[in-house]
Amino acid sequence: MILIISKNTDFSTNDVLNWFLHYRIPFIRVNEDDYFKFIEIIIKENGNSFILDSETSSINSDAISGFWYRRGELNLTFDYVLSDRYKGVENILKSEFNAIKEEIYSILESKKKINGYSNRVLNKLSVLRIANLVKLKTPITFIMSGQRLSSISGSFITKSITDYPPISINQRTFSAYTSVLKKEVYLSTVDFFPTLIQEQVQKEFEIRSYYLDGKFYSMAIFSQSDERTKIDFKRYNRTKPNRVVPFKLPKQIEVKLVKLFKRVNLNSGSVDLIYTINKEFIFLEVNPVGQFAMVSDPCNYFIEREIAKYFML
Repeated sequence: MILIISKNTDFSTNDVLNWFLHYRIPFIRVNEDDYFKFIEIIIKENGNSFILDSETSSINSDAISGFWYRRGELNLTFDYVLSDRYKGVENILKSEFNAIKEEIYSILESKKKINGYSNRVLNKLSVLRIANLVKLKTPITFIMSGQRLSSISGSFITKSITDYPPISINQRTFSAYTSVLKKEVYLSTVDFFPTLIQEQVQKEFEIRSYYLDGKFYSMAIFSQSDERTKIDFKRYNRTKPNRVVPFKLPKQIEVKLVKLFKRVNLNSGSVDLIYTINKEFIFLEVNPVGQFAMVSDPCNYFIEREIAKYFML
């Protein structure tokens, strides 16, 4: 039995599970609106196990052979009544229950797995450091406030350090995109919050590569032909989409990327790179839960089938 933790809105999970059904791979899917009551954890010599229960199903980790963390999390509950006399210990109980939850994820991540809850989010700054250690080229990067801008010169972009969903302010929705650092910002005397500022690399095209257990499925994105997507291809032009084609990364780049994935303890994820006008490959970032349909569909890679087959072996 394969346990999948995902979200109702993640259609890529649906596409993968269609292949599970095709290959008759038994599975349990847990979404963000599913709630399980904690029953027990058993600590034993041959490996810990747990039991969870819900109105429609139960999970016994001894019956779980594989685990795919896609998105979301386990919603766990526990029935208890706390009298008024002990109301001051809620934080202690929360801490205890978090330890239980961590062990449940640890048990799942000891199975054959694709990624896990514990490393669902990576620190971009740490990943850039590791990329340099494995000899991948990265853009010159600073984290600085406005007071330090006068110390650098050249052409730079700025983007968020963390990935976060769109935010709504005064009935307007804002999304974070990579943007060119304007000249007036350099000249401003107003200080601002420490921000990621990165060398602007002149691109020939961008590359999105999905990695799964030692194999890369890569796609070249010709975002430079459209002013809207020139700086960040994620500013999708739905009317006139960028041209995309299957792409094969050089072996030496793949070897370095595999080393990076091992350092961050991932066996799957989406990689963003740039191929420069100087014929160099520049590493940008890794997203452990990045979309793979955008690579799979136009390039006919059938990544969804490959994920299902991974759990058949």
